[in-house]
Amino acid sequence: RGVIIMRIVINAGHTKLGVGTGAKKYLTESIETRKIAYEIMKLLADSNHEVIPAVFDANSDNLNAAVKLSNSSKADLFISIHLNAGGGKGCEAFTYKGAKHRQAVNACKNLSKLGFINRGVKDGTHLYVVRLTTAIAILIEVCFVDNVLDADIYNKVGVNKIAKAIYDAIV
Repeated sequence: RGVIIMRIVINAGHTKLGVGTGAKKYLTESIETRKIAYEIMKLLADSNHEVIPAVFDANSDNLNAAVKLSNSSKADLFISIHLNAGGGKGCEAFTYKGAKHRQAVNACKNLSKLGFINRGVKDGTHLYVVRLTTAIAILIEVCFVDNVLDADIYNKVGVNKIAKAIYDAIV
């Protein structure tokens, strides 16, 4: 494998059980974030990057746990996978003070090539994991679970292509 290039934490947003299971309507966020995160981890496994999984299925303190794991591992990059809700459509990425990190810009660009509207990189300083993670932190909102058009694109394109688009943005 060679020399480690980066330590990358991959976080599947929300928990599957208990408190904080995420958004639901046409898609269930906590289930889909895991599919995407695990596929990204598989793709990264064959690279010279160290992959650190941050997936918590029943921890009500999952945000704190993800931040602690990332900070204690001295990660270079923290990627949190989410699906959005609230009546919008498309993909977006949140970074500290809206920094246009290459990985964030490219994640939005790559996801838009799959059919999602590119909402761009936004200020995510108000988000716990973005604010408190010492690594470059990027929270990616793949699409809106409450928009039938986004859900249709998601289902048509599939988890593998979505994960590959994010993986390509990371590496």
